[in-house]
Amino acid sequence: MSTSHWFSQALLRSSYTTNPDEVFKNIANEVRVRGADVCADIASKIRDVHEFIQQSFKGDPEVRVDRIINCGSYGKGTALRYDFDIDVVMFINARNYTEYLHLRPIALRKLDRVLQRQGWCSNIDTRSDKTISCYHGNTKFDIVVAMNVLSHPPAGSVEGFYNSIVNIMVHHGTNTEIEKVASNMSYSFSPKAMEVIQQQDTFTKDLILICKHWMKKEVPDIHFYGKSSTFELIALYAARQTKPDFKKGFRMFLQTLVDIQTVAIEFDTVYKGYFDEKYIVRRKPYILDPVNPFNNRMGEVKSADLREISATAKKFIERFKCDLVHKKLWF
Repeated sequence: MSTSHWFSQALLRSSYTTNPDEVFKNIANEVRVRGADVCADIASKIRDVHEFIQQSFKGDPEVRVDRIINCGSYGKGTALRYDFDIDVVMFINARNYTEYLHLRPIALRKLDRVLQRQGWCSNIDTRSDKTISCYHGNTKFDIVVAMNVLSHPPAGSVEGFYNSIVNIMVHHGTNTEIEKVASNMSYSFSPKAMEVIQQQDTFTKDLILICKHWMKKEVPDIHFYGKSSTFELIALYAARQTKPDFKKGFRMFLQTLVDIQTVAIEFDTVYKGYFDEKYIVRRKPYILDPVNPFNNRMGEVKSADLREISATAKKFIERFKCDLVHKKLWF
């Protein structure tokens, strides 16, 4: 059975049952990562990678590693059981943004050499120039080198954290360059970005899983940096507008994709009050990151990909309408 047909059948059941939310919950349960999926082997590999990075840079005169965390879908708890890798952020200490830009390629090259010697096939992502991928066995790890903003007092508080970020961005970026600076600093926000998702209720997390499953199966050939996180944010936006109705939430998710070429989404969240509005660029389409409003998730998506996403969502809606009987339409 095709994914589209499987989805349609599940949604059809949600139209007939007296408890449609249960159908959506079952879909989420089918695709979420369970304890059995994160077996001892994967947990051991994660420990291996963390320890290997720490040991490789121990006592290094140039690159000082502050800490290492898991992030991405795995760290946020939104990974799909049949398709997930491990995103790791390696925070390095730097006196300022300029030094960070100098140290980042050095750290990547050193990491590449030691990973190759270890036999973990590695490859530096030249698109972002801040990520290196490697395989420990058959488990893929994406390792990002990020600036440790927490090393810049008074960054321990939320206000201090954002003041430190703002000082870096505004000092090194003009109005036209600020997005580039924000992109370079994006993973410095990763602990707070994970908190945004981790603190959501069960309804929102379930809807995110359902929407990501749709993404993986319906638009698998479209690739852009941050694709998974972008779809998570669209699902989060839909959830906030429709909670606790799964039908309306999934419908809004799809409709947002239909309108993706002109979308304008931002979240009234933790950064409010810390950034001067004049530095935030709003050019449609845009989805502003909940913790980093300088990071437009739509900024690097090709127009052709936006058109294909829109057309795919529209076809899915139309196909579902055709499958429905007894005029139980909810789209």
